[in-house]
Amino acid sequence: AAISVSQIIFKEIALNTFGEYVFEANAYILKDQWRDNDTVRIPFSVVTGNDLVLVRLETPKGVIPVNTTATSPLLEIRNNGFNPILNAPISFEIINNLNARVYFDSLSVSLDTSESQLISFSVLAFDDLGDYYVSVINNWPLEHEPSYSDTIFTTYSTRFSQDFGISAHLLPHNKDTLELNESLKPSIQVTNYGLDTMSNVRIAIALVNSAAIPVYLDTLSINQLNPNFLATLSSSIIYSAGMFGDYLFSSEILSADDNVANNELTTNYMVIRRNDVAIVKVNFPSIGQEFPKNTLIKPSVTIANLGINNLSDIIVHCRAFDETSTVYESTQVISVSAGESIQVNFDSTLTYDKKGILDLAFSVSHTADQLINNDSASTYITFVSGAEVVVVIPIITKIYPNPFTHSIHIESKELIKNVRVLSITGQEVMNMKMNTQNVEVELPLAKGEYLLDVYYDAHVERIPILKNY
Repeated sequence: AAISVSQIIFKEIALNTFGEYVFEANAYILKDQWRDNDTVRIPFSVVTGNDLVLVRLETPKGVIPVNTTATSPLLEIRNNGFNPILNAPISFEIINNLNARVYFDSLSVSLDTSESQLISFSVLAFDDLGDYYVSVINNWPLEHEPSYSDTIFTTYSTRFSQDFGISAHLLPHNKDTLELNESLKPSIQVTNYGLDTMSNVRIAIALVNSAAIPVYLDTLSINQLNPNFLATLSSSIIYSAGMFGDYLFSSEILSADDNVANNELTTNYMVIRRNDVAIVKVNFPSIGQEFPKNTLIKPSVTIANLGINNLSDIIVHCRAFDETSTVYESTQVISVSAGESIQVNFDSTLTYDKKGILDLAFSVSHTADQLINNDSASTYITFVSGAEVVVVIPIITKIYPNPFTHSIHIESKELIKNVRVLSITGQEVMNMKMNTQNVEVELPLAKGEYLLDVYYDAHVERIPILKNY
């Protein structure tokens, strides 16, 4: 049979969108013995007159080590139109992660029809650590069909080769609040920010009190940490918060790397007394005070709630004894609000019918008390020869809050004539005259312990006070 060739015309197709296409035609007969020549594929392009295409950004891209030698950004472009391109402007901008422009350049390019070029911009440095956002824009005003190929938006990052950092303190965390006597194992979070795997890294940690004295030291270590991974490291040594106050948690990487900026971290935490009732003063009798024998004595102490919780069912006890036996015991059950100090007066049946010394022991207790070293006080008195029985009653002074922040309230059953504040070493800090039984006193003092002297017509009472902040 003769070989014949025929032309087949298909229906029209509208080529309204420029781009790359493939024309495919398939021939089929039922008993065809050779299928390899039954299909034809012809690529073709739909173009416009003026079409500058940004093909790809060669550099910068990916993750680049810090301090890599400065190089020129490289961009591949192509003329997809059927007209030559003359002096078409292309802009190149880089923004950092603080939204600040760190690089800008602009070139004018010329291309023949269907020509491609790899163009270079001005030199770009890689000296600073960070994340960067690149915008490349075809600004040719004669572009016929603006499209997605007229812009390139991409990112790149710069990283140190070796960069091991302390990312967080976990226990105690920043601005943490621990209770007195609370126990924990200090822990930190570390991150490998660099490009290399880090091995055998050591980190020193310290907990330091407000007097700059370390109360806890340890060294943590990690065998290996891959790039972009983090790890939690915990001490094997238990820390017990044995004293209230403000503390610093500091950590430092002991192993060398390329970036020292994240090798140290310092955070703050505090240890509070949630429940702490204390004897802050023996009001009466004073140490070594002399009385005629058979005098009736009414012991008195000041109790302070130094914690942050209100407390009830507080037991306050007084015992008087000589060398051989107990001669007096009395107990009071009280409630004290947080930050308040109150005076506790025992009954006036304490007496002694001999000449000699009598010891007095005071104690305060509560089932939730967290600090016991301020729960007791003592004094002694001397009985001498005397005739008549005398009842001695102390002046009642009530102050609150104690500890205080800005001011302190003073209440008394007698007229207060003068109030004086002394430092813990006895230096006068403030002196205020008054004539009242109830007064609120502003005390603009630095944080710390002070002595408050309250003057009456014939007596002076001294009360320890604590400024919190």
